[in-house]
Amino acid sequence: MRHLALTAVLAALAAAPVLAAEPETRVCLDNRSIKATRFSPDQGYFARSGGRWFQNRAGGCPLFAEGRSIQTISTASRLCNGDQVDIYQPVTGLVFGTCALGEWTEVAAESVPK
Repeated sequence: MRHLALTAVLAALAAAPVLAAEPETRVCLDNRSIKATRFSPDQGYFARSGGRWFQNRAGGCPLFAEGRSIQTISTASRLCNGDQVDIYQPVTGLVFGTCALGEWTEVAAESVPK
């Protein structure tokens, strides 16, 4: 009986249309690969991943500043364009607000704020 049920399921799957996967066109950073971060009110959020630095202007989010950090609002394990992040002060836990990330662009290490 189980053999018949399994055969019916496999036949239904074989008859289903094949959906083409759309290629991933946006750059995302895996949260676990981020080894350092920097924040600048006028230049945005910088993250070092895989030995390279990336910049995210987050639509000119004015909440980024030295001594702050981000917390993702998503359960995803990566940061992508459009993701919402809370900007907070790690010592006090004070949340300043939420910003949406923009596109990640690779930048030279010399252009990253100290």
